[in-house]
Amino acid sequence: MKIHHFILSIACVSLLVSGCRKDPEQSVEKDFISFTKPHGWLMQDITQEDDKHKSVLLRKQGMFSSGFITITLAEEDIEPEVWILEQRDSLDRGDVFSFTDENFTMTGPAEYGIYKSESAEFTQVYFGADYIGAVHAIKQDGYSVLILEAGSVPDREMNEAGFQIIRESFRIGQQR
Repeated sequence: MKIHHFILSIACVSLLVSGCRKDPEQSVEKDFISFTKPHGWLMQDITQEDDKHKSVLLRKQGMFSSGFITITLAEEDIEPEVWILEQRDSLDRGDVFSFTDENFTMTGPAEYGIYKSESAEFTQVYFGADYIGAVHAIKQDGYSVLILEAGSVPDREMNEAGFQIIRESFRIGQQR
């Protein structure tokens, strides 16, 4: 009788583990950008009807997962520093997320994947948790892209693997 319980236990654990598998990495082509969506990340279109730009949100799934990236797309040349300052003002107003105690610092020229960018770093508090993030603005071949990546300070290392997959696979105006 005990062997039956053991076999039943193994079968239940196997079913639970197979049901918990994360979705595989996925190649995404959206408008004029492409990137790889990491395992265990969700993606949703967050563009509002009255928005002049298109935006997607990628966020890490799971309990205690705080990582997220927004990618905003524009088929026009927008000066990177101007767009970053507009993003800062949007964060100040709480247009997308309800953060408090924001500290926003322009950090200047940087790179996002293979692209040169203008960048900024920020810290904020969300429901008592400290968040840290970066904003990159890229102008390339008549397109402009604004990327905001952030997560809670304790989850920074856990989020970095997903951030890196997106960053390294990111392309503007070309198929991967």
